[in-house]
Amino acid sequence: MKENKITNKQLEWFKKYIYIENIPSLYYLESLYLGEKKIGELPKNIFDNLTNLKSLYLSHNYIMELPNNIFDDLTNLKNLNLGENKISELPKNIFNKLTNLEMLFLSNNYISELPNNILDNLTNLKVLYLRYNYLMELPKNIFDKLTKLEVLFLDGNDLICDIQNCRDWGLKKKSCY
Repeated sequence: MKENKITNKQLEWFKKYIYIENIPSLYYLESLYLGEKKIGELPKNIFDNLTNLKSLYLSHNYIMELPNNIFDDLTNLKNLNLGENKISELPKNIFNKLTNLEMLFLSNNYISELPNNILDNLTNLKVLYLRYNYLMELPKNIFDKLTKLEVLFLDGNDLICDIQNCRDWGLKKKSCY
């Protein structure tokens, strides 16, 4: 099984009755689309044991918060889309195990600050979307460990950004929008 789109009815059943470890075929799932499903809350173990998952789409939902270790088993994840939700705060260790992540979409949420070191383990990240949130400032050197970062989208925030900020953020050679 490579890709799966789940209907709203299936999602309700999935959240209530499915434990991933009981369904061997889901171990091989590589892409999961849960966008536009009116999801407001994610059970903390919903993605446990999906170690082969490479793409997870949770965009266009009503997710307000993320359980602290929800992504810990997704060690092969390359694309994570959390855009167009209602997330206002990110747990500081939420991305710690996502060392293979290449694209992260957090646009169009209610994020007003990023915890120090939240991005430090995303050493393979190439594209980061943070546009249209409520960010006013970013921690100094927040992007320093993102040595592969090619494109960063920050537009639509109330950031005070000048050349010195870009240097402080380690963005001298990266495209910043």
